[in-house]
Amino acid sequence: MDFFYSDSVLAALRGSLPIVALESTIVSHGMPYPANLATALEVEAVVRANGGVPATIAILAGKVHIGLSQQELETLAKLGQTCVKCSRRNLPVVLAKGQSGSTTVAATMYLAWKAGIKVFVTGGIGGVHRGAEETWDVSADLIELGRVPIMVICAGAKSILDIPKTLEYLETQGVPVLGYRTEDFPAFFVPKSGCSVMSSVDSPIECARILLQNEQLGLTNGILVGVPVPAGQEAREIEGAISQALKDMDNLHITGHRVTPYLLARVAELTDGDSLRASKLHLDICLIKHNAEIGTQISVAYARRWVLVIGGIARDVQSRCAGEWKLGTSMIGGTNYQWGGVGRNIATAARLTGADVRLVTVVGKDQTGSEALQHMQTLGIVMYYTGHKQ
Repeated sequence: MDFFYSDSVLAALRGSLPIVALESTIVSHGMPYPANLATALEVEAVVRANGGVPATIAILAGKVHIGLSQQELETLAKLGQTCVKCSRRNLPVVLAKGQSGSTTVAATMYLAWKAGIKVFVTGGIGGVHRGAEETWDVSADLIELGRVPIMVICAGAKSILDIPKTLEYLETQGVPVLGYRTEDFPAFFVPKSGCSVMSSVDSPIECARILLQNEQLGLTNGILVGVPVPAGQEAREIEGAISQALKDMDNLHITGHRVTPYLLARVAELTDGDSLRASKLHLDICLIKHNAEIGTQISVAYARRWVLVIGGIARDVQSRCAGEWKLGTSMIGGTNYQWGGVGRNIATAARLTGADVRLVTVVGKDQTGSEALQHMQTLGIVMYYTGHKQ
């Protein structure tokens, strides 16, 4: 089937520029109009400000759109919950019927991957629901993470879910769960869930390298990066409402298929004040914007992947007279040394674009060879070489 790409996304794909996929359910079902439109535009602006191209994904009139114009975003925002909420399972139905739909995490992952996009930013993922041992209520997000090779940046999972079982399920699916500058998996409204991640990552470059290794190994699973809520933005009052709902559920001995409906209804009841609703909306917006910033930096780092240069490095020697040259006389002059060589020059030019460069070359077993290695090291270029003691 054909995808309809926005002009900016199409140009980015052709130029191998950094692209960040964004879901559209947060626009149609996450908040009311016009707050949803304003938030969508703000998130896209964050992506652009960090050097990426935003690709909000949605279905309009039975057509998959990878990237939306401002007018299309406004159309989606006004449609709101009249849009079909699309997961993987109902994508073919919505397309066949010519309907408009917003994409969930699962559907956005799949469509982004089909479009050639490697990084996807969202607020939080679904997970294993409490009581799933009876209901088998497991989010399709986890299934998709196990079979779509894309990196998902999120604020973790809400503690209304069974986070230990969620992480166990992801482990079974072969999904690396990483914590961005944290050892603790974030729980959306708060930075820590009490559950450890598989590994902590410290920078966008490290995340990009993991994504690249996943691709080079030919693995078909996704990678999950949990980004804690920014310091000072924790919503303890909302987390408190969730904790109270869980206690109430235990006191009432609610189990099985009644767990999720009860928790959702009870949390909504406990957070029915204007201040709490405003706090939750504010946090949702802060989370997605913060995730978009980190996710874009990862996408930029991934787009800059390694450049391999094979060629020579040389030390050019220039000798010049200090004054007017006269035949048959001794002249005062000087000798200048300058680094050159086609391989070295290309590698240096590539490094200036921000690329991670590797130079394969030959250097001499002498002082000049040692200085050549030191010179390239100062430029941040990794050398693979022969002829000199390594």
